Amino acid sequence: MTWARILTAAVLIPAVVAVVWWGSTGLVTGCVGLVTLLALLEFFALGDKAGLRGYRFWTCACSL
Repeated sequence: MTWARILTAAVLIPAVVAVVWWGSTGLVTGCVGLVTLLALLEFFALGDKAGLRGYRFWTCACSL
């Protein structure tokens, strides 16, 4: 588990820095939106495992 996180960080940190440094505003905004949606879907999956239900569509739409 730890090695997977280290490997993920080693790949994603330079990618994020490159997008922020050299990417256009639209590209950065799109990447932030994608990360937001993925984080919300993961959050809702954790809630489902705990027996909690949420408004997935409206929460995702309003967060964007």
